[in-house]
Amino acid sequence: MQTHTPHHSPGLRWLRRAGTALSLLALLLAGLVLVHQITPRPAVTLIRWLFDGGARNAAVALERHVPEGVQALRDQPVSTRSGDVPGLPLDLYRPAGWTPEQRLPAIVWVHGGAWVAGDKRDVDPWLRLLASHGFVTVAPAYTRAPEARFPTPLHQLNAALAHLDQQADVLGIDRSRILLAGDSAGAHLAALLAHIHVQPEHAQRIGIRPALRPAQLRGTLLFCGPFDFDRMNFDGAFGPFLNTVVRAFFGQRDARQSQAYRDAAVLPHLDASFPPTFVSAGNADPLLDQSLLLHNRLQTLGVPVEGLFFAADHQPPLGHEYQFNQDTEAGRRALAAAIDFARRRTAL
Repeated sequence: MQTHTPHHSPGLRWLRRAGTALSLLALLLAGLVLVHQITPRPAVTLIRWLFDGGARNAAVALERHVPEGVQALRDQPVSTRSGDVPGLPLDLYRPAGWTPEQRLPAIVWVHGGAWVAGDKRDVDPWLRLLASHGFVTVAPAYTRAPEARFPTPLHQLNAALAHLDQQADVLGIDRSRILLAGDSAGAHLAALLAHIHVQPEHAQRIGIRPALRPAQLRGTLLFCGPFDFDRMNFDGAFGPFLNTVVRAFFGQRDARQSQAYRDAAVLPHLDASFPPTFVSAGNADPLLDQSLLLHNRLQTLGVPVEGLFFAADHQPPLGHEYQFNQDTEAGRRALAAAIDFARRRTAL
């Protein structure tokens, strides 16, 4: 009897290999979903990779706009604590020609990165650019989530303010003229830090003793931040991203039900004591509505507030962190407006 070896066509072999690959991919995706149920770290790692790459590119592009001669003191140790939390090293910049007898107003800028990414070096060229206009500028560090959860970063930033206040004469800072500023998640942290300095009850709920007197804060500069968590769309296109970073920042899966989540919001706690504020976001920023909500609420409360916003059809569309792009007219306008506000608030 003659036997025949089955013959499989190339097309059939390809389909079988494709089926095997799809099965493996399905198993991999199922594994990732399972891991994500346990920890947000894999998703955070991806977010950091994306954010850190974008921040590096933005810093490189901004570098050519920084004038020569700005004095940079990087990784300066912070000797103070906030509660049980020690401060982390900070970077400090002074204008060219600064002399030890000068005491200049300070802009303390908190970097962004969705609470899970970013680094104080990301805003190095931006702060040198601001310093060139007559300010001492400071980039404090804070531990990113999920390595640290709220309110640890706020404690670290508060410790940095205590250090600046104590060392003001050495650093060339006029301790009576301080502005808090930030971008993206850094804008949220800066706004919250400002609020606990003027609202003792809010500070007490969070468990922080403010480092400065309210009168020392002359204002805030807030770009592209989240200020009212309950108004963010957790079910939209950015929902998975928002759920991941909020979970990492608060350290629990049901973070939106926690007291910490409510205490960390800014907008619901605002009253007329909040410092004068400059706020801005681009017309294509996913967080634009957050800046508009803040601006309108402060206006209603009678807080001096200035906003820089753009027509909905502005071209080119201005995305998140548009202000760092000094190759655009909108970016240059944002810089000029921020410097003008800071000068008027500090009588520079």
